[in-house]
Amino acid sequence: MKRCGMLLSGVLVLMALSGIVPAAAQDSLNVTMVGRLYDYWGYAEGVAVSGNYAYVADCGTGLRVLDVSDPTNPIELGYCYTPGCAIAVAVSGNYAYVADFYNGLRVLDVTFPSRPIEVSFLDTQTYIWGLAVCRNYVYLAGDNDLRIVSVANPHNPIEVGRYDSLSWVRGVAVQGNYAYISDAGYLRVVNVVNPADPVEVGYCYTSSGGVVALSGNYAYCASYFGFCAVDIADPQNPVAVGYLDTHGNAWGIAVFGNHAYVAATDSGLRVIDVTDPANPVEVGYYDSPGYAQGVSIVGGYAYVADGNKGLRVVDVASHGNPIEIGSYSSSGWTLGVAISGNYAYVADGQAGLAMVNVADPSNPIEIGRCITPRNACDVAVSGDYAYVADDWEAGLRVLDLAHHQDPIEVGYCAILGAEGVAVSGGYAYVAADKGGLHVVDIVNPLCPVEVGCIGTPTYTNDVAVSGNYAYVGDHYYGLRVMDVSDPENPVEVGYYETPGQAYDVAISGDYAYVADRMCGLRVVDISIPENPVEVGYFNTTNWAVGVAVSGNHAFVVDGVTLWVLDVADPTNPIEVGYYRTPGDPVGVAAAGSYAYVADYYHFEIFDCSQAVSVPNHHPLEVPVRFSLLPAYPNPFNAATRFGFQLPASGWVDLSVYDILGQRVAVLTNGFRPAGTHHVTFDGSSLASGVYFYRLQAGGFSAVQKMVLLK
Repeated sequence: MKRCGMLLSGVLVLMALSGIVPAAAQDSLNVTMVGRLYDYWGYAEGVAVSGNYAYVADCGTGLRVLDVSDPTNPIELGYCYTPGCAIAVAVSGNYAYVADFYNGLRVLDVTFPSRPIEVSFLDTQTYIWGLAVCRNYVYLAGDNDLRIVSVANPHNPIEVGRYDSLSWVRGVAVQGNYAYISDAGYLRVVNVVNPADPVEVGYCYTSSGGVVALSGNYAYCASYFGFCAVDIADPQNPVAVGYLDTHGNAWGIAVFGNHAYVAATDSGLRVIDVTDPANPVEVGYYDSPGYAQGVSIVGGYAYVADGNKGLRVVDVASHGNPIEIGSYSSSGWTLGVAISGNYAYVADGQAGLAMVNVADPSNPIEIGRCITPRNACDVAVSGDYAYVADDWEAGLRVLDLAHHQDPIEVGYCAILGAEGVAVSGGYAYVAADKGGLHVVDIVNPLCPVEVGCIGTPTYTNDVAVSGNYAYVGDHYYGLRVMDVSDPENPVEVGYYETPGQAYDVAISGDYAYVADRMCGLRVVDISIPENPVEVGYFNTTNWAVGVAVSGNHAFVVDGVTLWVLDVADPTNPIEVGYYRTPGDPVGVAAAGSYAYVADYYHFEIFDCSQAVSVPNHHPLEVPVRFSLLPAYPNPFNAATRFGFQLPASGWVDLSVYDILGQRVAVLTNGFRPAGTHHVTFDGSSLASGVYFYRLQAGGFSAVQKMVLLK
């Protein structure tokens, strides 16, 4: 299983798929999504309120629309997926304008709040940090510039002007004929009377930069460096008049009446009296449960986009004592999945372990859930028990599944940083981040006991077990092979340093399939555990973080796409299907022709039958001549691998000789079909020295040299 990383947390609210469907076309080949469960939020970054509706920019899932007619009980009505990271939102008329960070400006029709629909977008080719809407224009705070976009026709946004700033632009607000932008400690005033030709007319140093809000003759800026009030009565000569430490990194700001409200991340919502802008005074604060990122003030209420804790509604009628009166948080983070019979077991981050009936893949139904103490990162199932790697101090949790509708924790083993788990025989094998591989005796599931442990060079991401060996993915040092024939004394016997970062491992036959992040899928021959050798690979378009194998097919997820690969020939994985999922796929399990994907914000089921039935993936390529291929590695310690090519079927003799010409091993002696063949030579019983391997076939003879070094 992949490492947990930073997880979303919050109140568990399960949302049925019905009525809330993201509007986004999916790119796929030979793979069909047939079922989906959960529509979790990602990270609430920005919020705008219009009428009875709150519009939340949610990094990870897009725009979420909530009915806040009763502020004590916000109700989500619908959402629209955006492809980037929704970081800010503004609403004008029937349209919502979303700053989608690295995917530009998205324009959504919100005429029907339960069914927001993207109608257009503008690719800005730069990061967008914030935006403001005034009349028929959207003003975008770009990485190093101010973009002015005409939305006279929202279905066809057109960039009409640009102002190049001297540094990063992080916030923008518009009043009259002027746009006020903050960039790295300065407030800059830009005349936009002619949007096609914006001109800077004034600036002042604020030390804060960051976000900006306007009220009357004052601009208020906030950032990591605090809060600053700027007199803009004369736009050509802005003057900073007051400062205040906000105790946090400000990401959002709003002004209403004589008060400024600053969303200060881990310092919550700060309420500042600006009756005298030259002397701003903090008069109250609300310590939000998450990370306050954005704020909007309407009718005596502050609506706070609270990062991993969703939307919080705060009564600010009493400025010195703001009180939360309502909230909406649909937080979960599907990270791993295991399949057993008609059930999927979903490791759901802080929402624990979910039991899902998948007897009908087109209609997955959650039937039970058990909240674990920390973050459920991975799960393995054996018999009537589920074994959950629950991150950090929560360790390994054992759940009794005898009654799927009411799973109960019956035991645990304290293992720091438990992130991956596999079960074999009477033992659970736990990959524990910086703690290596831990072996836990689970003969009595009610009393699991750690009996063995072995470290790995860096971060331990995942583990798979086959026979007497555990195969461990080490973040920076690849695939490590541990002999666990004596579980109380695991011993590393071999390793292969993959070129990327070994994140997930699956075993099938004599091969280990490693999700190697930026280096895609690596296929490693483990027929000789002491000398694992890479024999094939497939480059995914993004970072491979999860892998499962079923029959002759590998299923790989890379944070964007589910890939289906034909691995009938492990030396040559071939793509036969894919599906670009709506979330961020990080975990996958496979059974038959179905793939079950942990997609961060969703749990999804894919029918891959069309992909796995694609014929002739590996057409036979008959060599044109006899050939004996070089050994790799060479020199080698204990074992090496080489091959030979036959243009026609026939009798083959492949033997190994020492320097005296004595035959020390017969690798092949018999009939072989035309094609390319590979063999592994184990020299562990031989002395160090020079050896020769000779191929004789069809009148052809060839010899190659190899060196054994112990």
